[in-house]
Amino acid sequence: MLENIRNISVVIGRKIRVERVKQGISQEKLAEMSGLHRTYIGMVERGEKNITLLNYVRIASALNVPLHELTLGLSLPSFSGDSSLVVDKGVSKSQTGKDKSTVF
Repeated sequence: MLENIRNISVVIGRKIRVERVKQGISQEKLAEMSGLHRTYIGMVERGEKNITLLNYVRIASALNVPLHELTLGLSLPSFSGDSSLVVDKGVSKSQTGKDKSTVF
């Protein structure tokens, strides 16, 4: 399960990097815009840091990108042991068909 969590950090970091590069912003400029250190931005982009929600909001805001856009298509692991959990566009459904709220 720890490997799945690490993969989430890598995927989100890559999405942040893609958006930053697409906008022509350097890591140093993104750090300045978000109030974070430039080395932290690099570590987040490489998936080396488990980004906090506050810093995730800061980065998304600096990039002028909605939070959900940086997590689209992300497969979240089931922490409840319910391996039937499927995440699709922010709505989770179990085999019972009941909707479950997700953080993203």
